[in-house]
Amino acid sequence: GEAWEPRAAPEQDARADDGPADISRLVDAVARAAQRAGVPAPRRPWQDELSAVYDLSKLHQRTDAELALGVSDLPHEQDRSQAAFRPDVDGNMVVFGTGRSGKSTVLRTVALAAGIAPRGGPCHVYGLDFGAGGLAMLEGLPHVGSVISGDDHERIARLLRRLRHTVDERALRYARVRAASISEYRQITGADDEPRILVLLDGLAAFLQEYEFTPRGPWFQLFQQIAADGRQVGVHVVLSADRPGTLPSSLGASVQRRLVLRLADPGDYALVGVDDDVLDPTSPPGRGVMDGLEVQVAVLGGSSNVAEQARAVSMLRESIERAGVLPAPPVERLPERVPLQGQPVRVDGRPTLGLSDETLGPVGFDPHGTFLIAGPPGSGRTTALGSIVASHCRAAP
Repeated sequence: GEAWEPRAAPEQDARADDGPADISRLVDAVARAAQRAGVPAPRRPWQDELSAVYDLSKLHQRTDAELALGVSDLPHEQDRSQAAFRPDVDGNMVVFGTGRSGKSTVLRTVALAAGIAPRGGPCHVYGLDFGAGGLAMLEGLPHVGSVISGDDHERIARLLRRLRHTVDERALRYARVRAASISEYRQITGADDEPRILVLLDGLAAFLQEYEFTPRGPWFQLFQQIAADGRQVGVHVVLSADRPGTLPSSLGASVQRRLVLRLADPGDYALVGVDDDVLDPTSPPGRGVMDGLEVQVAVLGGSSNVAEQARAVSMLRESIERAGVLPAPPVERLPERVPLQGQPVRVDGRPTLGLSDETLGPVGFDPHGTFLIAGPPGSGRTTALGSIVASHCRAAP
């Protein structure tokens, strides 16, 4: 007899005969009819999803008092708005996010927006890089004074001393004219060249490990004072941290603006008042939540490729230089050798001793009485003694 062959299961037959569903045929027919009749397309009741990348140079950059960050989604209004950091209002800002979520990108965007701002006044930027070199791209920009590595404690201390002096000195000047912000001070006095100062700290956890409960604790306290007192005089801090618990309450009280990027632990979203279903592991770098709105942070050049961003930063540097922008004062390092012959003979009427660690300027000594030079072997005691004698002889009448 004939060989027996099994029949296909009903569900297999159904799959084999699959074709367009009735609803698909209906949609296609309506679309063709509307096209032939010339019916205009109806208004879409919703916006497209935020793009994975926006070009910072295409955003409307106003002044240094409103630094463009990116694009915000307004779902209830079916619209978009420009996200910005407003230093006079926000004071300081912290960016929370896990690795590769775009924390360093946000800090770079803030710094670059400060260089693009066409009106207002100058804006000087200083970077403290406790991360993986995420701020290195900013070096060389005229308005960026210095990007200091986290292990360069000498220059970090020098920057903090300078900022504390700036805050104290400006507080007296601003109080005399009753200015509550640097924008008001510029308007009242006409001092349009008064620079706003932004301090970018990339890697808060590493900074705290080095400075919070260590012998360098006084510098952490100084950093807290700068964050607390700086807003009124145009000195602002922007921090990045891996998770909300990293920010100490003593410092968090001075940080008013918070941008939340993708976090490693979904339970951390509740700590910053963000729903845990807005961001997920597939969210693009720079996608976050600020003021309850979903935000995509912009990058200069409009590309997620770091090399393309670096080229755009190089072009911006050339543009700023052509505009004749005065460079921000750098944070120098105390040299290891200082030739005596290159220093003035006297400082305030006294023979020159060397350079001051605080000011990097020449400092003198009193050539009367007893002078003690102390230090272990090889520390330079003999050289220092010879330099003091030579300086005294050089300054003798």
